[in-house]
Amino acid sequence: MMEYHLEGGEPQALYVPVGTMKTADSYINITAMRDRHYVSLCKVLGLEELINDPRFDTRDKRIENEGLLMPLIRAEFVKKSTAEWCDILTEEGVMNSAISTYDTYLEDEHVRAVNSVAWVEHQEMGRLPMINIPGLPNIDGADELTACAHIGQHSSAILTEAGYEADEIAALLASNAVGEYDG
Repeated sequence: MMEYHLEGGEPQALYVPVGTMKTADSYINITAMRDRHYVSLCKVLGLEELINDPRFDTRDKRIENEGLLMPLIRAEFVKKSTAEWCDILTEEGVMNSAISTYDTYLEDEHVRAVNSVAWVEHQEMGRLPMINIPGLPNIDGADELTACAHIGQHSSAILTEAGYEADEIAALLASNAVGEYDG
């Protein structure tokens, strides 16, 4: 948003290649920010001919010719699994990360270590995952605020707070103008 405001339009690419790639079994995100990352990426992909290709031999040319470069790179990623690519790219110093599914995220060692997810008991739906938002206090699974209110659960209290008398609230409920959760 800040870049959009300061630059007067849509953000522009800072470097290429970058993005999410389909692999043989899932997805990986890669970032080849510097020339050395680009060279390493081309080597591990078996695309050495792209290193000195005049269309891609500088950062600016890679940005300018992204539409030509990225399909060549994407075509190679489907040949191996995400785990294989993560190992290869990490060894070569190319920034990468496997894209998590909800299941793999919930089982991730780091996610568990930093308590990114709190498990709360919902009275009707059972045990549910809730994301702990960085910078805010962690969710306590026993906290009554972890469950949303049922439709009509607080109708009478809200109407009372708004100044309605008990007989007025009863009339609204009887006419079905207002609903009330009966638990």
